[in-house]
Amino acid sequence: MVQPRAKNSNVIAFIHHRGEFDTVPSLMGSVNLLLREGYAIDLIYVADPSFDAPRFDDAGVRLVALPSLRRVPLPTSLRRILEALMLFWAVFWRSARRGYSWLVGVDPVGMIISGMMAAIFRLKFVYFNLEILFTSELSSAYIRIIKLLECYFNQRCAFSIIQDQARAELLARENQIPLDTIVLLPNSPLGEASQKQSQYLREKMGIPADQKLILHVGTLSEWTCTPELLSSSRNWPRDFALVLHSRQRGNESDLELADHPRAKFSGDPVPSQDLPELIASADVGLVLYRKDDHFMHGDNVMYVGLSSGKMAEYLRCGVPVVVTAFPGLCELVEQYQCGICIEEIGDLADAIHEILADRTKYSQGAIRCFDEVFHFEHKFETVLARLNIANRPFFAR
Repeated sequence: MVQPRAKNSNVIAFIHHRGEFDTVPSLMGSVNLLLREGYAIDLIYVADPSFDAPRFDDAGVRLVALPSLRRVPLPTSLRRILEALMLFWAVFWRSARRGYSWLVGVDPVGMIISGMMAAIFRLKFVYFNLEILFTSELSSAYIRIIKLLECYFNQRCAFSIIQDQARAELLARENQIPLDTIVLLPNSPLGEASQKQSQYLREKMGIPADQKLILHVGTLSEWTCTPELLSSSRNWPRDFALVLHSRQRGNESDLELADHPRAKFSGDPVPSQDLPELIASADVGLVLYRKDDHFMHGDNVMYVGLSSGKMAEYLRCGVPVVVTAFPGLCELVEQYQCGICIEEIGDLADAIHEILADRTKYSQGAIRCFDEVFHFEHKFETVLARLNIANRPFFAR
């Protein structure tokens, strides 16, 4: 057993095998609220060049960005293994020097490495789950091994964080962990809701006041219905303008807008601090998903629920939404009257018209939904309580 330096009760490390910290509202919010509580934070991650590095005003954050191998011509599984090994050694070295009080492992690889460090240095660790792996959907040997290790270490962490009750039940079943070891934390941004509308995108892109701005943010891909959305927009009325805003550089490279007169790209991603002004430009926001054969886009997408960061971002700005009629999302939209659910993209234009006919009502519903369901500061109090009281012995099981 390696003997660690004396633990620093005020230092927490977040470990993530991907580099999109700045595009995940709940990660950014967690770091900022922990900083307010007096913790110092290390973010140890693989820095994908298509994502901007996260920005914090507090000097208590240290970014430990490891080089991505995404552009190196290697088989996907080999690249993932090499990046995981890099991440392991970076966390090992810093754990020996920093004496962390807690490790927060983000998604399976981050949590597995956190669990290994906990075993070596006798540390406490938390599982911050953003994406659920379902055993029945896994095909490659590499991902199946990751799933086995995820279950093993998840059963030994102090507690897990996930976005809503439905996803908590799915994670508990998949990883065979007690439901009461899971804390619910929506993937939502810090701050209060506001209906103040912005002109940011209209001024940047020359969209006139008599056109309604329909906004699609996030990943531009088949599983977010982007190709179908573009095809649908061809038949939209002239007073609709579709704006696509990607969360990463190059995400739009495979999309051609020449045949889509109603659609425009917004340009490069913006820092999370500037996103509310961009979002508040929209008259209607789109939260569209569909399942496909990729292991991350099956039931993980079907039960997206409160893990949809774009949903929370729209609601905070009072922007009504059109959402895919998936479990959880649709019930929420109907309960708060903050938008319209659709079964097919062909129903999208009618849903937008319905919202615009009484936008004030839907905007008020969006604010109420954010305040009651997504308000991050209120929900984070449970996490703080667990960090302060979770003193279970190391690997107690």
